[in-house]
Amino acid sequence: MKSMLLFAASLAAFSGFSQQESLSIIVSGLETGNVSAIEGQLMNEVDLTVFDFEDFCSKSQVRAKMSDFFAKNKPSKFTQIHKGSGGTNEVYRIGELTTSGGTYRVTIFLEKSGDSYKVSQLKIE
Repeated sequence: MKSMLLFAASLAAFSGFSQQESLSIIVSGLETGNVSAIEGQLMNEVDLTVFDFEDFCSKSQVRAKMSDFFAKNKPSKFTQIHKGSGGTNEVYRIGELTTSGGTYRVTIFLEKSGDSYKVSQLKIE
C-alpha cells in the first residue's frame, strides 16, 4: 500500500513538472518572440485570438499569426497575473506581455495531451 501511494505521488509530481515545463517554454517564447518554441507546445488545433482575429487554427496558422504579431510588437517581458486549473487535465495562465507596441493581456490554456500539456487556447488582447 505504501509503495502504491509513493507511485501515485510520483505520477502527480511528474504531471506537475510537465505543466511547469510547458508553461516555462511558452512564456520564454512569448518574451523572446520565439515562435518555434511556442509552436512546439501547441495542440494540433488551437483556439487563437489575436486582437480582432479569432478562429480555430492549425499549428502553421498559429505560427504565421504569431510571427506577424512579433514582427510588429517586439516582446520584452511577460508578467503573470493569475493562474488556475479547470480540474486535473487543464491549467491556465493570465498575464501581461510588454512589447514595443504596448502591453497586451495574454491568456494561455493548456490541456493534458498524452503525457504532457499542450496549448489549446491562446489569446492576445
